[in-house]
Amino acid sequence: LETREPEMAVRQTTNVEGKRAIGRLAASMIPDGASVILAGGTTVQSVSEELLAHRSLTVFTNCIASGLKLSGRNDNRVHLIGGEIQPQNRACLGRDATHMLANYFADFAVIGAGAISPRGALMDFSREEAELHSLMLQSAQTVIVVADHQKFGRYAPVRVQSLDKVSYLVTDREPEAEMAEALSAMTVDVLIAAVENSSGI
Repeated sequence: LETREPEMAVRQTTNVEGKRAIGRLAASMIPDGASVILAGGTTVQSVSEELLAHRSLTVFTNCIASGLKLSGRNDNRVHLIGGEIQPQNRACLGRDATHMLANYFADFAVIGAGAISPRGALMDFSREEAELHSLMLQSAQTVIVVADHQKFGRYAPVRVQSLDKVSYLVTDREPEAEMAEALSAMTVDVLIAAVENSSGI
C-alpha cells in the first residue's frame, strides 16, 4: 500500500511517452462541441494537451493547468471547479469543489487513478480526491479512466469505486493476466494506446 502520491515533478517525468499516447487516444474519443469533465493529475493533463486543437468544448475542471490551457481558445467555455488548491496536483478539492460539480452533467468525464487494485477498484490518495472523482463518475454520460500500466495491481489508501462504473479504461500496455481477468468481468472496455518511438520489443 502506497500512502503518499509521488510529487508532481516526479510524475511529470515518469513514462512521458506512455502518458502522451494515452492522451492522444482519449482525446480522439471526444468530438468538437462536446462537454467534458477533466480531473487533475499528469495523465489527464496529457489528455487536455491533446484537446488543444478541439473546438467549442465546454470544460469543467478542478485542474488549474488544464483550465488555463483550454480557456480563451477555439470558442471553448471553461468552468474552473473551485475549492482549496491541493499543491500535490495543483487542483482544487474539498466540499466547495464537490458542491459546484454537483450542478453539472457532461458528455464525457476523464479521470486518472492513484492506483487500480488487482480486483479492479479505482483508488486515490486522499478522501477529498476520491469523493470528487466518485462524483465525476456519476456526472457524465461516458466515463474514461486514463491510467498508465504502472497503476495496475497497486493499492492507494482510499477507494473511489469499482471500474464497472467506467465506460473505457485507456492505458499504454496490455494488463497482466490477473488484472486482465478482473477487468474482463466488468463492463469496462480496455483500450491500449500505441506508444510512438517504441522499439516494439
